Amino acid sequence: MSGPSRRAILRGGIAAAAGVAIPAIAGARPSAVSEKLVLHLEWLPQAEFAGYMVARELGLFARRGLDVTILPGGPDHPALAKVATGAADIGIGPSSLMFVARAKSVPVKIIALPLQDSIFRFVLKAENRIVSLRQLAGSPVGLWLGGDEAEFAAMAAKQGMKLSDFKVIKQDNTVTGFLQDRYVLSQVTTINELILLRKEGYPETELHILSPSDYGVAMPSDCLFTTDKVLATRRKALVRFLDGAREGWRTAFADKDATVKMLVSLYPGLDAGHQMEQLIAMETLVSGPGRDVPFGRMDPVIMERVQQEMVTAKLIPGVQFLPDIVDGSLLRELPPEPEP
Repeated sequence: MSGPSRRAILRGGIAAAAGVAIPAIAGARPSAVSEKLVLHLEWLPQAEFAGYMVARELGLFARRGLDVTILPGGPDHPALAKVATGAADIGIGPSSLMFVARAKSVPVKIIALPLQDSIFRFVLKAENRIVSLRQLAGSPVGLWLGGDEAEFAAMAAKQGMKLSDFKVIKQDNTVTGFLQDRYVLSQVTTINELILLRKEGYPETELHILSPSDYGVAMPSDCLFTTDKVLATRRKALVRFLDGAREGWRTAFADKDATVKMLVSLYPGLDAGHQMEQLIAMETLVSGPGRDVPFGRMDPVIMERVQQEMVTAKLIPGVQFLPDIVDGSLLRELPPEPEP
């Protein structure tokens, strides 16, 4: 392709993030009219959201006529509430939470699944290895609540159990409780806590890791969602956003070193080594093990299965009309991927 490589463009983006003047990106001329969109993250800025930050910093959104503001998430700033009230246009959150919200008549809809798997796992120390969740009946288990517990509830339902059969402890965002044996099982993510546990002397060989996929209940994480109103009134802007996000992720993975440098430049509190491990894990989640999954792919069979597992686990009262929750039409309107 003509013009600078993605590697050169990304390194230029790092300079921009550091406040250094750089030449304009070839072909990245912003539209004369810039339409504002607000993206609300599920958590604090980190490599988990690198594709969106790369797209913002390198002008990939601007080239598509968008001025995208990215807001941090966290326990005190839930993306679902911000999108539902109109404080943000697009949110990132677990797909399971969208089914719960829709069951409560919150008019949100999934428009893409950038992650093709769940980021959640459930760990025990190797000496506490189990062959069935039934062995944990009455035992303390550490979970994140507010919707993130959905997969564990579905796993338990597979074995004829419910959350009340365990002593559920609302865990914090560290691995301290698990290390101190406050609970025998802890919910973790593949992109954060498993990395932290390795640094604390617990590689995967020293853990018993339960994956939702082993139980057939994996629910894709970090879905992109919006409201019915935004979908109806700002459709073209949403398509342009997805197109920019797709290029942002592709560019982020093309030069991981530069991506991590950019993230640390923007957010000095981030640890570069941790961010690199996280970005590597994200590539498999976004692109699939074979690196060949189209960005945001939504398989209706998977989403139907997610819904059924949530009904079985009594997380939602019954089956809903899937098109009320999932809309893949925007993805079908994306322009073809450019030649590498």
